Amino acid sequence: MAQRHLIGLLLATEEDWPSAFEALLRRLGPIRWRGETHEFLTERVVHEPFDLRYRPRYQLIIDRLAWWYDVPREWLKKLALMDEVYLLNNPFTFQAMEKHSAYCAMMRLGIKVPNTWLIPHKLPPDNPRYVAMAEQYSPDFDLDYVAEQVGYPLYMKPFDGGMWVGVTRIGNGVELHRSYD
Repeated sequence: MAQRHLIGLLLATEEDWPSAFEALLRRLGPIRWRGETHEFLTERVVHEPFDLRYRPRYQLIIDRLAWWYDVPREWLKKLALMDEVYLLNNPFTFQAMEKHSAYCAMMRLGIKVPNTWLIPHKLPPDNPRYVAMAEQYSPDFDLDYVAEQVGYPLYMKPFDGGMWVGVTRIGNGVELHRSYD
């Protein structure tokens, strides 16, 4: 008999990502590992009042919402602190789970991720300490070299954005420099 693992999907308004993830798990089917069969099921999480003593059914929550909507954060923190539920996009580590950290986690799990580079800011953050730090520790770099490593067409997007805001398809070096500038 297969061990069943329920994955909770905490979602915002998107439909493309959860539908694709659910379809992928259905297509994957049960997995045999170390002599045991494991079946992965998903359920979309609804936002309801909760008792701090309630026991969740989920072993994993994939959070695609709490980074901007703070109400579910408290529920997620309760699950992490009291119920040993694994959280992907844990509210205790939001800054640590931006796109690149999530890509690293996926690569470590063996999921194919396109060549992805994080490049320094073109415009500095609004912080008076940035300029002195950048002068000392941020040397000039060759943007065209990075593009050669990734290949055209490539996509540029803010490391901390969401909902496709700021995503730009780049077809050549002129577009690359225009977008970066």
